[in-house]
Amino acid sequence: MKRILGTSKKALFSRFFGFLRRSTSCIHAVVRAVLPCTHKKITFFRGAQLPLLLAVSLLNGCAQAPKVDASIKSKLWLEHQITVSAIQSWDIKGRVAVKNDKESGTVTLLWNQFLSNYELRFIAPLGQGTYILSGTPSGVVMKLPKDKVMVAETAEQILRDGLGWDIHLDGLRYWVRGLPEPDIQYSELMLDNKGRLANMDQSGFNISVSRYSEQDGVSLPSKLTIKSDKIQLKVIIQNWKF
Repeated sequence: MKRILGTSKKALFSRFFGFLRRSTSCIHAVVRAVLPCTHKKITFFRGAQLPLLLAVSLLNGCAQAPKVDASIKSKLWLEHQITVSAIQSWDIKGRVAVKNDKESGTVTLLWNQFLSNYELRFIAPLGQGTYILSGTPSGVVMKLPKDKVMVAETAEQILRDGLGWDIHLDGLRYWVRGLPEPDIQYSELMLDNKGRLANMDQSGFNISVSRYSEQDGVSLPSKLTIKSDKIQLKVIIQNWKF
């Protein structure tokens, strides 16, 4: 009797594992059909490892952020623009890595904006000096190291002549908030799942926001890249005040 039972058990387990081996491809096909988010091939194992490893594989395959409907994104984007556009004055502290055909380097950025008046301080490393760009509706002035002063009609002109940077400052004051410059056409708009700017092209520049931070309940960029054919800016914003 014991021999018969023992033989029956061996036969049962042999048939069971043989079934698993033969059914691997079928189970894999069923899993992919039921859970289309599973893109990676599932490897099946023998014994008690199978259920655990199968569950881990399914969870890893499906660990993706759910997609948000385009109409919902558009609504969130509109609400976000209204909220952020209300911020007309701010203080920013951060760093800017600048790269163009002639040079590259990193400066500390202190940006004070009060309505249409602004002051940007670019502090070069290793005691190389501070460049202070001040602008009002009546004109733009830049103070350079060694008490030099430059005057121009536009910020773009003075940044080009004083620092060799081809920057569209009128656009930058919007891009740094994650907004397109008003009344200027833009394209290639991409939004994240919260309806915030992720990428766009405007005025010959590509603006890409890779990280946001919350400040008083408002999402504002903390890491963005702005580049054109002539220059690239990688901006890290450490602190927002408004």
